[in-house]
Amino acid sequence: MPKVTVIMPCLNMEKYIRECVESVLFQTLRDIEVLIIDAGSTDGTIEIIKEYSAKDNRVCLIHSEKKSYGYQVNMGISLARGEYVGIVDTDDFIAPDMYENLYNTAKKFELDYCKGLAESFVDILDTERLTIPIRIFDQKEDLMNKVINPAKMPDLLIKDCYLWNGIYRIDFIKTIKLNETSGAAYQDLGFIFQVYSMAEKAMYMDKVIYYYRKDNMNSSGYNRKAFSYLVKEYTYLERLLDKKDQKWVAVVYEKMLLHCHISSMAFIGEYWEEALSDIDILKEKLKNVKNKGLLKERESSILEEKYQLFMLDFSECYNYYKEEIEKKKDAINSILKEIRGKDVIIFGSGNLGKFVHAMIIYDGHDDNVLAYCDNCVEEQGKRILDKKVLSLENASLIYPEAYFLIASKYRAEEMKDQLIHYGILDHRIFIYTAGSDNFGFYKYLKK
Repeated sequence: MPKVTVIMPCLNMEKYIRECVESVLFQTLRDIEVLIIDAGSTDGTIEIIKEYSAKDNRVCLIHSEKKSYGYQVNMGISLARGEYVGIVDTDDFIAPDMYENLYNTAKKFELDYCKGLAESFVDILDTERLTIPIRIFDQKEDLMNKVINPAKMPDLLIKDCYLWNGIYRIDFIKTIKLNETSGAAYQDLGFIFQVYSMAEKAMYMDKVIYYYRKDNMNSSGYNRKAFSYLVKEYTYLERLLDKKDQKWVAVVYEKMLLHCHISSMAFIGEYWEEALSDIDILKEKLKNVKNKGLLKERESSILEEKYQLFMLDFSECYNYYKEEIEKKKDAINSILKEIRGKDVIIFGSGNLGKFVHAMIIYDGHDDNVLAYCDNCVEEQGKRILDKKVLSLENASLIYPEAYFLIASKYRAEEMKDQLIHYGILDHRIFIYTAGSDNFGFYKYLKK
């Protein structure tokens, strides 16, 4: 009996599958079985899987008769022989010691599931890779490395909406079934809901173990059938809500509202008229639960704003997002124009700084980025896209003639005062605050 069964659903992943499979096969935990469930790939994916299965008897290629992520995962769970089950999407990759750490912890504390942290990543111009932390818990929440009771924590459905960053006890997971709708979009939501609402012992390890790709244009949020998939998944979820506590009902509909956005189609400039009927169904569901007061416990000004925006006429909502995206395009293109040909230090090594750097690379001027600087001591000394993170003092001493690009949404003026304190002249300071939405598709901002 293997310690962990790794289920890997795939369809036409020739471009990514080698890195993914090798990250699983080279795990420090050797006692695993790997079930790669292919839904009819035609691009060379199957030939690559056969190559690995011929070399390693832990790999088993299974053919799925349906092009359905939920069906593929359900098939894998039904065939799994391991003590625990993990799921890896075949355009991602995992840390070498992921399953060893998760398995040892799960066994020690007899957990229903054990999870770790993840980072998203994008490949920039096929030469550089940039990773961005995926935050699950707020810094104030002291929940890492502790046994928790998910069944009493409905908020987990909002905070951790991923199934691939953990392992699940086999006899527990075999009681759970994914929705078997077509495609590979949102079927994990029903799975996650069942896991969290039923699990009584779980733990989140304070360690990055999973790397999630953000630049695959085939992702669900950019699929023209996305709203149809949402309707099917939430219809399935509503059936699972029977006899659940009111708090679980409220959080499911909050999740629905968060999913109901039109920014994706506006971002790529496509008006999905075929989505109108499904959007109307989702609007009606949200309107009904709001009128019944089922969202009352979860109300906030941000959620209310999202609700009112989604309830607008479709074209009006689309145009709103389109205008917001155009503003962000203008903001980043203005910065790129200003710094072109100048030696630059990026002040701020968080997501916004990394986003700006990615745009500079895509603009073809990475050589002009000399380094990062950051006030956070823990960040100093690290490297981002092969550029060192310095202290502000060292950056100003080593590169006194450089221009400084502040990348911060909320602290830009304070950071500018710091630069002036260190003798950086005002005309050598640029500021970017417009955000880094849809980070994985940064290149489309240039269109």
